[in-house]
Amino acid sequence: MNKENLKTLIATVEEAGKKGEFDLNDYTHPCGSPACIAGYADFLLGRGGTKSIRFGGSLQNRRHIRREFHKSLAEYLDVHLYEACEIAEGFCDIDGINVEPRAKEAVQYLTGMLEAGRVITWRNYVAFFGWD
Repeated sequence: MNKENLKTLIATVEEAGKKGEFDLNDYTHPCGSPACIAGYADFLLGRGGTKSIRFGGSLQNRRHIRREFHKSLAEYLDVHLYEACEIAEGFCDIDGINVEPRAKEAVQYLTGMLEAGRVITWRNYVAFFGWD
């Protein structure tokens, strides 16, 4: 895992949250926030992913965009594509509780990964650490 890039991604997500920009609607579910992590990795690689991207259009187009964002995240963090998918997908429901991670939770989650030195799924992170 590229820890320097992870630190930059954390700072980017944190700043975006302060500006109210951490939300890519219609990605995999209404909260959209985990998708922003991949979108900002795409942006940091200079590939154009930003808060303004909307995942409308055909299902095929949305799948293509998601796949490209996952590839960017995997490359940016130097993790396996499967791990990038885990980071970008997040979750909506854990044990019947609707969970909508936003910028604050994403920063907490990514910081937890930095401290652990490995990819941790959202579900496992919440199970072990909960939210502040």
